[in-house]
Amino acid sequence: MANLYKLQFNNRTILTPSRDSFVAFTEGEPPTPLFPSDMDFIYLANNFDGTKIVNIVPNSTFGDYMKSGTLTINGTGADTYLTNSNSGSNYLYKDLTTAQLDAMKAINSTYTFFIRCMQTSGDNGMGGILSWRFNNGGNDTYIYMIRAYQQQLQLHTTTGNQCGSNFSLTTDRVYKVVINGSYFNAYNLDNNIEYSLTYSTNRSMGSQLRTFWAGNDEYNLSRFYALAGIPRATTAEEDIQIKEYLMSQGV
Repeated sequence: MANLYKLQFNNRTILTPSRDSFVAFTEGEPPTPLFPSDMDFIYLANNFDGTKIVNIVPNSTFGDYMKSGTLTINGTGADTYLTNSNSGSNYLYKDLTTAQLDAMKAINSTYTFFIRCMQTSGDNGMGGILSWRFNNGGNDTYIYMIRAYQQQLQLHTTTGNQCGSNFSLTTDRVYKVVINGSYFNAYNLDNNIEYSLTYSTNRSMGSQLRTFWAGNDEYNLSRFYALAGIPRATTAEEDIQIKEYLMSQGV
């Protein structure tokens, strides 16, 4: 085996057996992953192709977010977002398998959502962010959903609950929502302020997940930037990774 000569160049270690060939590698730890590998989905507005948003998580079987009606793509790069003209005819949807829906019900487990959406100052209505409502033969079967309500992020149950002023949708940021049994927790990832509520573990929820339209007149969501979901609790480090990825949209 030929002798290898070790050289330093631009913070790289170069091993070379001769003047004519070499192998180079970067010293140090492997790069930090952009997001956890076991996520179900990451949907980014800048991946909208006119019919769907491709799920960018490698090896995930969760599938893409499909378009119904007309959605308009606005902006570029990290600032790309979708609008629906405030119409219940225009929305994103994903038909869920029984296993996928059971995971999101999180009756005896944990499901974590990450949300980058806005409801701007000119829009005081209600709109679906993550909704399983009115899509099982027209029944009101959501039990819980996550929606925009008067420019606030709302964890909404059949009795109605609101997160409050620290969860404003007029600011472009990422929120985290964790569902675990009867515990619902929302986090403002800018300051880690938490809002919690409890509810029954009854989960008679519809099998289609939607954004923009949540049934009735609830379709006023101003901007869709990104959503992500993972069927477990996440660490603080993972929260930072996912937040940064949604805010950058991978750009």
